[in-house]
Amino acid sequence: MNEYYRNELNALHERGAQMAEKYPALASMLDGKGTDPDVERLLQGTAFFTSMLKQKLDDEYPELIHQFMRLLCPHYLRPLPSSTIVTFEPQETDAKRLLVVPKGTSLSSVPVEGTQCIFKTCFDVELQPIRIQKADIEVYQNNPMLRLTFQTINVKLPEWQPSKLRLHLAGDYNNATDLFLLLNNHLKQIRFSTGNHDNDVIVSNKYLHNVGFEETESLIPFPSNAYPGFRIIQEYFFFPEKFLFVDILGWDQFKDKGNGDTFDICFVFDRLPKNMNRLTPNHFCLNATPAINLFPHDADPIRLDHFRTTYPVQASGTDKGHYQLYSIEEVTGFIHGTSKKRTYKTIDDNGYDATKNPIYQPHIQKNEELNCIDFQLSIVYQKGDMPAPETLSIKTLCTNGFLAQQLKVNDIHNITDRLPYFVTVRNICAPNQTLLPPLNSDLLWRLMSHININHVPLTNAQSLRELLQLYVFETGYNRKSEQISKKRINGIANVRAKPAHIIISGALFHGQHIELETSEDHFSSEGDLFLFGCVLHKFFADYVSMNNFTSLTIKKMIHGDEYQWQTQSGSINLI
Repeated sequence: MNEYYRNELNALHERGAQMAEKYPALASMLDGKGTDPDVERLLQGTAFFTSMLKQKLDDEYPELIHQFMRLLCPHYLRPLPSSTIVTFEPQETDAKRLLVVPKGTSLSSVPVEGTQCIFKTCFDVELQPIRIQKADIEVYQNNPMLRLTFQTINVKLPEWQPSKLRLHLAGDYNNATDLFLLLNNHLKQIRFSTGNHDNDVIVSNKYLHNVGFEETESLIPFPSNAYPGFRIIQEYFFFPEKFLFVDILGWDQFKDKGNGDTFDICFVFDRLPKNMNRLTPNHFCLNATPAINLFPHDADPIRLDHFRTTYPVQASGTDKGHYQLYSIEEVTGFIHGTSKKRTYKTIDDNGYDATKNPIYQPHIQKNEELNCIDFQLSIVYQKGDMPAPETLSIKTLCTNGFLAQQLKVNDIHNITDRLPYFVTVRNICAPNQTLLPPLNSDLLWRLMSHININHVPLTNAQSLRELLQLYVFETGYNRKSEQISKKRINGIANVRAKPAHIIISGALFHGQHIELETSEDHFSSEGDLFLFGCVLHKFFADYVSMNNFTSLTIKKMIHGDEYQWQTQSGSINLI
């Protein structure tokens, strides 16, 4: 805004000098140091208003573009709140009752500038009364094997009856993704053991499932009317650690556990990746879940006097910069002088009826001073309505903005929801950086790129790269993660697709087999490339209809080997 204002004021001064030269009688008012101060104030006021108009034109009518974005891609105009991984630990156990920390449990941090940051969990967590004692790489029948040794806590093995065991692959990102690759692409079998290999229970690699890729395992609240494939790529480029979870199944077959308190889970592989680092118990985390800095919060009430077209919406609190709006969830109007109230809806609400519900419309713009998103609200009146003064009560979802990314490891350790006193929590990694949506002048181009997804095939490398680039948001002062994501995308060299057919239970299904050629030197490790492929595999499946399927092969251009993913049915319901 300051640049627009200076340009407009300079232009007026130049025009004034030209006019003074043409009409010398006006020179004392328009040119030089003796300029009339009243005339100068008029020029400044004119420059202020024209600069706002010029900025609005350069922004390409943001209100109109935002409205189209809200209808077509409602997720895209929301910030990405700071996220982390937390782990729970039960200090006491009850073998007769499985304790579950439900998804959405609220956690709080140490105060940052006097404010506690609030996080909510994203997965259900079954609290397992065990700890990992050792992690060793061994050789079993000429095959490399990872042995994890567990010990129960105040519970004997026969009393512990889990349905699954969830592990988070923790530590350095490159090492964690290599371990993810090892478990997904090189696992031959899983062995449950209590020390005597003669009694080992052996299950296939199909008893290991990845976690975090399904809609029910989302990190970010995703609108129901948004294309589901965008969720997974948005979450991947924002917080890839969210996908480094695996479930170990097959516990119903592990019946003869003995009466001890230790057991082993052995993962037998066909080979190990190159440069595999030494593994320790710290590379595996139990009772863990992603958590995001997002929580319900009330906004300050708004006195609706109908003399304004828009009303600012501000989160309640003494320090406005510590509570920043993520979305408006509910608007209720209380009519003055009566006991009546009415619920407002937005146009993009599913099933809204303009004849029954009054309508509100949210507007957003970037606040350059606080580096956040400002919300405003306008009311849409029906024909013939006689507006009455109201007070609007507004429920929102909020974040703590850039406060949360100042937290360090172990700074999130308070459980605000009701859980047993003997359950403790801590964050095992520092929260990542909050990202704001791209509200700059290229938003129209981004809108058109989203629309083109229905017309331009993603089996073109350039089209796929451009689509993925839309979800690499600017990171501000720390550009490292942004540069890493763009480098991964630019590693896609070629994309080819060919028709494929499979027969399941006597029925013929049609689909697409997609081949990607990538430069593996654009990725930090083999596992980094493999996780990228897993995300694309899920994205392609979300791109096709339910009666079709996709399969994926990624070929490495330098070393010549490849990764393959099996067929996966589509998820788009055509009706």
